[in-house]
Amino acid sequence: MCGIVGYVGKKRVVPVIIEGLRKLEYRGYDSAGIAVAGNGDGLQIRRAEGKLRNLEEVLRTKPLDGTYGIGHTRWATHGRPSEENAHPHRDCTGRIVVVHNGIVENYLSLKKKLAQEGHTFTTETDTEIIAHLVEKYLHPEKGNGTKIPLEEAVRKSPTAANQFALATAYQMEKHPEKAEPLLAAALKEEPGNVELHASYGRSLRDQKKYVPAAQEFSRVVEARPQSIEAWGDLSAMLILLNQDTQALAALDRIRALGGEKPGHFYFRAIILDRNKQLKGALENYEKFLSVSDGKNPDEEFKARQRVRIIKNELAKR
Repeated sequence: MCGIVGYVGKKRVVPVIIEGLRKLEYRGYDSAGIAVAGNGDGLQIRRAEGKLRNLEEVLRTKPLDGTYGIGHTRWATHGRPSEENAHPHRDCTGRIVVVHNGIVENYLSLKKKLAQEGHTFTTETDTEIIAHLVEKYLHPEKGNGTKIPLEEAVRKSPTAANQFALATAYQMEKHPEKAEPLLAAALKEEPGNVELHASYGRSLRDQKKYVPAAQEFSRVVEARPQSIEAWGDLSAMLILLNQDTQALAALDRIRALGGEKPGHFYFRAIILDRNKQLKGALENYEKFLSVSDGKNPDEEFKARQRVRIIKNELAKR
């Protein structure tokens, strides 16, 4: 069975994906590959036949770096085990890559039709045609300038996974209003998908729809009571809704999980401050300033102002 790992974040992407693939080695595989982007060099791929250590050697000689990527371990079904048949696979432009677990039953007929339309294939796999199908819908009339936008391509295949993917792209581009309806539609198809609820909550939050956002984050913490991120999302909404008791309870949960970060000290300080618990507010403002270290300049400026004011008030008592 194939293994798939994806990552978007601030860590170095290649070690994260390789470690993820290593945890999937037990499934069995005959080749491995990785695609990485986000460092200004475009989309880059490295692949290798055989064990994961072979891919690591390729990466050692031809290193990659970026902020997001996908990795894959392949168990051959269509096409022999080889570097060229290893995932990820590309379209004609090299801008679309695909990893895949499963079988495209009608790939031969699709491949024949795509080849007649001018697509060039470089592997023996069924998976490669997926990249070319996406390319086809993005560029259906090569040479005449006609395009179907990505939104329309997703509408042609409106699965929850595709809607979630497009919504994530919208959120990364700061368009939560476009992400919201896609996520709502995806949740109708998969109401128990916790990741969808979390993403939907963030799209609502970013539009300042705090009440429904808090409801979504509450669903997430109910499903994932050990998630520090989920409790953090919920606490932020509760603070904005002036539900201080519940917000402090959420922050207490984060503390109990051992996951307090600078923002959590700042949130706690705000709550204590507006409830006139000045000593506690001062303590948490100072904790925030000691660990934030320039990462949150606006909040640090406000915290320093409040520290001075609170110290003056306490001195008068």
